[in-house]
Amino acid sequence: DYAGFCQHLPLVRLVCPFTCGCHDPLSGLAYTTPAKGCPPKCGELRLQQLSGRPCMDMNVANTSIWTSYWTTLGRVWTEDVTDVVRRELALNYTRRKIAEGCSNDDWA
Repeated sequence: DYAGFCQHLPLVRLVCPFTCGCHDPLSGLAYTTPAKGCPPKCGELRLQQLSGRPCMDMNVANTSIWTSYWTTLGRVWTEDVTDVVRRELALNYTRRKIAEGCSNDDWA
């Protein structure tokens, strides 16, 4: 099962787009564009699913999709950061996003 590699490897998203959730806006996949490995057809399916959703915040705090998304972004944001303060700022932000959901838009 390659699902565990979907967040990190574009080739896995290209070869296993359905398994990775390229088509699903609630998959928690951080990168879903063709440039990041997800086929364009998956983007069309994502848009179809989104078109029926109401325009309102979901209760996503501490859900697996939300946690996966923010954990991946936190890893990407801090990958090449050598400044300890900036690194901690980014990691603390992602931790708060995971815990608080949509309500947290504060960097401090």
